[in-house]
Amino acid sequence: MEQTAKRYPELDLLRAGAVLAMISYHVCFDLSFYYGYDLSIDAGIFRFFAHATASLFLVLTGICFVISFERTAPEVRLKKYLKRASIVLAGAMTVTLVTWLFDPQTFVVFGILHLIGVAALIQYLVRPLKRWNVLPGVLIFSTALFLPTGNISTPLLLPLGIMNEGFSSVDYYPLLPWLGPIFIGMGIGDFFYTPERSDLLSFLDTYRWPSWLLWIGRKSLLIYFVHQPIALLLLWLLLGR
Repeated sequence: MEQTAKRYPELDLLRAGAVLAMISYHVCFDLSFYYGYDLSIDAGIFRFFAHATASLFLVLTGICFVISFERTAPEVRLKKYLKRASIVLAGAMTVTLVTWLFDPQTFVVFGILHLIGVAALIQYLVRPLKRWNVLPGVLIFSTALFLPTGNISTPLLLPLGIMNEGFSSVDYYPLLPWLGPIFIGMGIGDFFYTPERSDLLSFLDTYRWPSWLLWIGRKSLLIYFVHQPIALLLLWLLLGR
């Protein structure tokens, strides 16, 4: 039986920050992709901003997995994470279908939800490493420097981060290297949140955090699904077409 959940405000606040950064980036992407604004969205500061935002999301995914895992009775853990992976992957496939209907050339093949869904099962397997997950996390993240790109004939290796010739997608976060931040987050989670949250972080409970920010952090998955249609509608009302 799962223990009563205690939320940690710092995690909700960090998640809220990542959500707001994601929305900001996607608005800039929409302005560039749909309205022709010259923002160089795939390079420079925008590319760094997108990857930093995704990295924060994924580190938090690792931290929260550790907290959730330790609060769940051993006999139901596997069932829980199979169910969680199924739900997230169902959402991921919905994103794939919708983006394919809108743009078959750049639809989402393996985006961040695909990554999180598959990672839910991999995290279950590597949980025994505990804080040592930081080491494989750093190694996996480093593979970004060595993965071949653009010269592979098959798309079957896309989930591993090996892109075939001509591949393009509006959201691509393969297992290599993006499992890395998740594993790093698992190590951080074990260090600071098990068996209880570290006393080093207890001062965070003394602050009165903005409730709307905490709400955004708690509803991050819902906001992920609805923010793009809302952003596109608002841009259409403001800019037309």
